[in-house]
Amino acid sequence: MIKRYKLISIAVFALISAVCLFAGCHLSINQGFDDFIKDKNLTASVTYFLNEGEFDNNSRIVNIYYNEGTKPFEITQGAPAGATVGNAKVKERTGYIFDGWYLAKTENGVPVYTDGTAYDAKVGFEATKSIAVTDEKYTFDKALSSGDKVYLVAGWSVETKIIVKLIVDGSIVKDDVTYTTGSTIREYFIPTNGFGNVGSTVFSAEGYQFVSFYFDQKADNRIKDWPIYAEEEGEDRVIYAKFIEKIGSSDWIIVENTLGISRLFAGGVGSFSNYYFIDDVDCSSLSTQTPLANFNGNIQGNGYKVSNLKIEDPYLMAGSSTAAIFGELRSDAKIENFTMENVTAKFNARSDVGAFLIFTEIAPTATINNFTFGGALTVSFNESVTNYTEIRASRWLFGTANDSETLQKWDISIIDGSSCTIFKGNKQDAVFTYYKNN
Repeated sequence: MIKRYKLISIAVFALISAVCLFAGCHLSINQGFDDFIKDKNLTASVTYFLNEGEFDNNSRIVNIYYNEGTKPFEITQGAPAGATVGNAKVKERTGYIFDGWYLAKTENGVPVYTDGTAYDAKVGFEATKSIAVTDEKYTFDKALSSGDKVYLVAGWSVETKIIVKLIVDGSIVKDDVTYTTGSTIREYFIPTNGFGNVGSTVFSAEGYQFVSFYFDQKADNRIKDWPIYAEEEGEDRVIYAKFIEKIGSSDWIIVENTLGISRLFAGGVGSFSNYYFIDDVDCSSLSTQTPLANFNGNIQGNGYKVSNLKIEDPYLMAGSSTAAIFGELRSDAKIENFTMENVTAKFNARSDVGAFLIFTEIAPTATINNFTFGGALTVSFNESVTNYTEIRASRWLFGTANDSETLQKWDISIIDGSSCTIFKGNKQDAVFTYYKNN
């Protein structure tokens, strides 16, 4: 009983303080509380119940009276998100996340406890009971009308953690600790509005680079949609952060969309960069790109494919370098586990030049493993070109001596139906089509 009266006294004190602060006035010692409410025309009220936890004033209930047309205060946890009343903030509660305010269940306009009994404002909040609550969250965006009595109950969610584990080839040693695939590298609490993508801030180690987050340790199921939520309240969730080793001091360009493709075909530094694919890339919406003069970088396709890429060079001249999508594949270049399909390349030549589909040359020390390509090459010569010798049936995929010899030497697969069409002026002059069994 003593505890109950203490709670009532604290609530009344908070109520009077709230009203005074809200109304911007002072309550005379000789002025009755009801007269004060009437005098200031405070005709609406909101009661905030904390079934568990406490306000900063050690109460579990706060009553606030308002003028008609006023939007009610949203009492928040910790630092206020907006106006608050005095020190009426929700205290941190260990193991729980404050989830805002919900409408209390009422009968005949009076809140009821979970045992079905009615809340009695004269008796005060019964500390051993909990106010019943609905599923309707209160938004605080509607002005109060005269006579409104709103009863709100704090919502709480069990605090749930995101446990981030590592995916890496080999091991990473950091601060004398060895991390391998499956090692826990970070833990976060999941807020009620979900856990957002924290990216590379999850972990860092010299010589390694963050790639992406995954739901599984095999890195087959990449997390693409954020935020993510707890699967069950109070049940921790495990995700995985993949890291790869850098090549020297150079960062990988992580390719998951057409931005990475644009960087690849921008030429310059792009021709010497390292590309790590984490998704298929459809280039249907990407503008036409310019072929490379050469490529000496590293493409790790990881089994992903690029499709519907458009390449064009309208100004091939006699005496200029021969042309192909990648140009010359140089000595340090690597292309591994990579597919390109439905690629279209168009070259407009003013004289007899070498225009090929994939490479003009392949350096003997270049690396090509499991590279699959499919596409169509169109070369248009001026009418003045009476004969072309660089392109022929046996030599249009590559600028090397013979396409079949090149395919035998390198781990390259050509998709059936890939083709080369030659125009002289506006007339089609020849069509070469690749079929593996022909």
